[in-house]
Amino acid sequence: NESEGDSVQLPNILKWKVGLIIENDLRFDPASCGSGTITQYDILRVFPFQDNIFSLSVPGSYLANVLSCGMSMKGSGTFLAICGIETLDQGKTWLLTGIDISKTDLNYSVATITYLKDAEFLKPSVTIWREFNITQTQGLINYLQTKYPPC
Repeated sequence: NESEGDSVQLPNILKWKVGLIIENDLRFDPASCGSGTITQYDILRVFPFQDNIFSLSVPGSYLANVLSCGMSMKGSGTFLAICGIETLDQGKTWLLTGIDISKTDLNYSVATITYLKDAEFLKPSVTIWREFNITQTQGLINYLQTKYPPC
């Protein structure tokens, strides 16, 4: 879906195909969750790190490699949370609209956070299109305020 980038209330120029964050960024304690209204404090407890959001252009073969490495870390507490792309074979092949991205000569638009940009995407073949002056935490707060406005 071309408009997935708008789903977290970022500027309209960001239209990404793939979204990546690192699961280790999430600090979720089910025991501390109550019922009722979600507060900004609740969101800050889940997303305590202030990673800005970036848009990147990433070659398909390199992106497939990053995704496969991330999949291999599942269960370790430090693995990728992925949206916009799928694997049907536990990370051997990555499909976007049914096409294996590792076999194309295309670059893919990726939304990610500071930590992953610095850890995985500071390569000559990757172009940093833009750093948005919004953190993943504020992006989620903005989304929730738009999706579920107060009565």
